[in-house]
Amino acid sequence: MKIEPIEEERKNLLPSRPAREAVSEIGMMSVVWLFIVFVIPFSSSLNYLGIEANWLLASDAGALVIQQIGWAFGVFVPTLLGFYVTVVGGQLVSEPAVAYRTRRTLGLVAEAMTAAMMPALVLIAIACISEPARAGTLFVIVPVSAVMFFLAVQLGGFVVFEQALRLASAQKSFDWSRARLVALRRRSTAPVPLVFILNAVVGAAAGLGTILVFSRSVVSIVSLFSLLSLLAFGLVLTNYYGVYSFHTSRDRASRIVAYLLPASMNMMVLALSLDLIVRADVAAGLGVLATAAVVLASTLWMPLRGINPIWNWSIQGSGRRLAAISVARTYVASFKTIQDFRTRPGQRLSLSERLIAAWRLVLSNR
Repeated sequence: MKIEPIEEERKNLLPSRPAREAVSEIGMMSVVWLFIVFVIPFSSSLNYLGIEANWLLASDAGALVIQQIGWAFGVFVPTLLGFYVTVVGGQLVSEPAVAYRTRRTLGLVAEAMTAAMMPALVLIAIACISEPARAGTLFVIVPVSAVMFFLAVQLGGFVVFEQALRLASAQKSFDWSRARLVALRRRSTAPVPLVFILNAVVGAAAGLGTILVFSRSVVSIVSLFSLLSLLAFGLVLTNYYGVYSFHTSRDRASRIVAYLLPASMNMMVLALSLDLIVRADVAAGLGVLATAAVVLASTLWMPLRGINPIWNWSIQGSGRRLAAISVARTYVASFKTIQDFRTRPGQRLSLSERLIAAWRLVLSNR
């Protein structure tokens, strides 16, 4: 008769993880902040200032931090307490998915906030060592820092990468990659480097031919072809990037962003060609326009169905091939992750795996 309440109480408990995992993550983030604040700037000034001058500089900076640390604690500690209340309250008033996401996000932010305070604490320690009279402030700073660290560890303990959520993420990637591979069936099978070179050469040749048709005085054909080849190379590269990014994006916003760079590049070339036509040399402007038109046509064109993919030497087809390779890797990786969960359901994540997973989960807002 007493077992049911106990089991019900266990179901209502917040999922947590060992405190050492949160401590290790805070430590890793602190090392990153210390490297950014101390190693990078002080290493550059060490050669011409010396160790003593840098120590005095750090001591003066620590004295300034002591004057400002009060309001910083006044912001950080209540914020962490508010996070804690939100995390505990979210278990009662939110849906499970929302509660999981809230706990993870606030736990990671709490860890990052505490780690970001580490350079300030180190500067205060240096200032107190340089001038022992300042050591009295440590009787206030140390306890408040301990409270911050305790709250961060407690909140970090709620950053639980539940097996069900990680499995769902892998399953989502698996389903997406499988659908994308079906959509990318129409793609080129020709070698990508050869397709790249061919499109650049054809584009440059089209531009050169146009210039020769409309201009009878060409100083150096080799130099002109080299300039057009550089232009065609840049256009082919950016258009490849656009096709690849478009077909590997997972949402509408990413698809729009994928074509920003190639669209901007093509508009710049169009503006250059029009400027040459109006102000300088009509033949040169038409040559630049012909090069851009050939590359753009190769980017937008896809052969009709039924044509052997080996004959598809367009940027669109070759870019789709690059996208298919990337999607296939995602397919294999997600399938392997799903299989690992089924064969080893109790596996633990390393520190680097936890940090990477945390960053991806926050970015994806899952």
